Amino acid sequence: MLGSKASLDACGVCKGDNSSCKFFKGQYTLQHRANEYYSMVTVPAGSRSIRIQEKEVSTSYLAARSLKRKYYLTGDWTVDWPGKFHFAGAVFDYQRSFNKPESLYAAGPTNETLVFEVSRESVECSVLSTNDNPL
Repeated sequence: MLGSKASLDACGVCKGDNSSCKFFKGQYTLQHRANEYYSMVTVPAGSRSIRIQEKEVSTSYLAARSLKRKYYLTGDWTVDWPGKFHFAGAVFDYQRSFNKPESLYAAGPTNETLVFEVSRESVECSVLSTNDNPL
């Protein structure tokens, strides 16, 4: 409310205490063959503070798609340029350069379940989800 000192907690609850949040953090380190995408994590609708980042610079590419296999970022053998991407009801900031690890971040919340994939190498990810939307 305008003029109020109330604030949102990490899950978007006004005057919340983060007790309705479910935090997820993990590391995907499986090695795969080149030229194939592999699912790292499925993130439910309603998730917030989504951050996926390579551990170090590599030749891997991050991809994001729907459960129906519609790619929103990279995937289908195309590579998107860094920038802001609007999908799943959120704005995702995609960063990639030759000298920094690739990363993807969205404050959320998302309005659909997303599948994040990697072409190969290892990446770290963290996601915040409400208890009604368990990972």
